[in-house]
Amino acid sequence: MSALLVVAGCVTPPTPVYRDTAQPLSITTRAAPGLWQGNWYLRAATPREREIAKLGFDAGSITPNCAPSCGAGWHVAPIGTNRWQLTDATGQTRELWLIWIDDSGRTIALGEPDGRYAWVLDRSSKGGFDRIQAAREILEFNGYDAGQIALRQDEKDVS
Repeated sequence: MSALLVVAGCVTPPTPVYRDTAQPLSITTRAAPGLWQGNWYLRAATPREREIAKLGFDAGSITPNCAPSCGAGWHVAPIGTNRWQLTDATGQTRELWLIWIDDSGRTIALGEPDGRYAWVLDRSSKGGFDRIQAAREILEFNGYDAGQIALRQDEKDVS
């Protein structure tokens, strides 16, 4: 019995999944290379990234505003049209897919195919609730649990 307890203590708990991976995941083909430069505000996200408020996008890297306490960010390498591999300082990788972008290029929905996370980013920290809601609905259409993609409490549009 004690050997079982030792083995159970070594098992890493599974990473939560916020997406039904049986649902096909689409990506948009709309985007311009310069779109990624500058700051984007994390307006809604799955629980794992709630401490991030803003992400700085530069050529080949993404840095969260909470660095280094939440990690130094990610090196970004393209793996296909509107798909990237992110690698953190420890060598851990994840994929980032651009699922939707609004017509004005101000709001985007991003996620990982295996469902470990989803982000709704906007160029502004406030307003645009209709775009934020549309992004959440697109994520839900692509199998993400919209109930787990929480709006940031400090940035809800009250209008």
